[in-house]
Amino acid sequence: MDIILVLTRDSYYVAQYDEEADQILHYERVSLIDLEKIEMGPHTCQAMFKQSRPHQCIRFNYLVDGQGGYFHMLRSMNIRFFNNMAIPIKSDEETVG
Repeated sequence: MDIILVLTRDSYYVAQYDEEADQILHYERVSLIDLEKIEMGPHTCQAMFKQSRPHQCIRFNYLVDGQGGYFHMLRSMNIRFFNNMAIPIKSDEETVG
């Protein structure tokens, strides 16, 4: 399952894309008027028995019917692209700072 983020002049869309079915399964539209803030920074995902290193994340905080507390959070992948080839990121030095 992949996530697609589309920014337009007055809204942003977050869509769930199924690569096997080659179709968008679900999407949400958020008006930029309802966007409260955009946050960027490291986020640590903790598993039960292993400690993972922090991933760079972006979080869009928005309102629904005038009420806050809603957000979409996207994290960076553990791959990078070089000459159109996906290469796994193995160290912190390979990440974009």
